[in-house]
Amino acid sequence: MHKMYQGINGFALKDNRPLNRAELLEVVPSIFAIEGHESRSSRFAPVATIDIVDRLAQENYFPMYAIQSNVRDTTKRDYTKHMLRFRQPGKVEGEANEIILVNANDGTSAYQLMAGQFRFVCANGLVMGEMSHNTKIYHKGNGTKGTGVMDDVIEGVYTVVKDFDEIERYKDEMKKIDLNISERDSFAIAAYVLKEGIPQGGDFNNAVFQPRSLLSHKGLNTTDKYDTSLYSTFNTVQQHLMQGGQAGFNPDTGRRRTSRAITNIDKNISLNSSLWTMATKLVDGRLTLKNAEPEEILDF
Repeated sequence: MHKMYQGINGFALKDNRPLNRAELLEVVPSIFAIEGHESRSSRFAPVATIDIVDRLAQENYFPMYAIQSNVRDTTKRDYTKHMLRFRQPGKVEGEANEIILVNANDGTSAYQLMAGQFRFVCANGLVMGEMSHNTKIYHKGNGTKGTGVMDDVIEGVYTVVKDFDEIERYKDEMKKIDLNISERDSFAIAAYVLKEGIPQGGDFNNAVFQPRSLLSHKGLNTTDKYDTSLYSTFNTVQQHLMQGGQAGFNPDTGRRRTSRAITNIDKNISLNSSLWTMATKLVDGRLTLKNAEPEEILDF
């Protein structure tokens, strides 16, 4: 599955085996920075991503996806924002837990660590938003313990793994929730707004594309199992949002237009996280109603 391609504002590399150092150096040289870019002040506390790569390898987590942003200032190429997705080798089907790392040593990003999942059937990576152990560490100060930022970084590596059980619980609940067509339409509309915003005048005749197209299986992996559960709906919509390509027409000019793929690291994480959060809130709402007393339902 070794593949290099033009990806999120830069070249990306992914495989179903650990990426080696030569590959990482070619695609994401900024992970090897051990100091901040020359534009940073003496107060800037660099985080060497390669040290995290080595530490995660001790826990049997290896980078299988890597990307870094393009930069206009060539002096920042070896310091700029990058994203790595780690998982344990050996699994080649179903879904696998991932640790997602975002960092930069040029001042464009804090160090971020969050939970994710990889679905082999569609070779698609998910980002789980608002999980309790997501970590963001700013490049300044001497860490929360006074022993350096790196100690906070390492602690974040271990705590984010604690979210995996909660993710599985939410996934199981999503698979049990069957959505009717109205509910699926509402989910697609909400997802559309997350990416494209509310259409001009609030009129979806002015939309870049019709939200219902996010529910289509066209263009998706034909071996995937599709149904009307919340989990299947979430995955279908997520793939379309990331890939783009939904067709529509400009109501003013009549010209054909097409939605764009997500081509920005921050947008990828933000949209993925928001979509996951939206789905988990639906789960929480259903569980609240299911377990509520009659008078509590009236107040819900």
